[in-house]
Amino acid sequence: MLSHAILHKDRRTSMASRCFKTITQYKFDLMAMTIAIAQDTARGYAQLAIDTKNKLCQLDNNSLRTSIEQLIQAIEIRGENMKKRTQELFQY
Repeated sequence: MLSHAILHKDRRTSMASRCFKTITQYKFDLMAMTIAIAQDTARGYAQLAIDTKNKLCQLDNNSLRTSIEQLIQAIEIRGENMKKRTQELFQY
């Protein structure tokens, strides 16, 4: 549409520039939204891990046995690894 010779050259340039600016802004907004969703997802999983850990403690009336302690430790280590991985992904 902007390639038609009927439009003045300066007007075509201005319209093309606005079009590219709009597309660039859309891409930026989409990336920002994707990052926000990833951060919310990470927070949700972290909260789920905390809630699950608390439920597990309550099942045993807050007296942890060795196997439950190991399970909780494994969950905490996994959570830390997930946080580190998320931070590495955000650096790219």
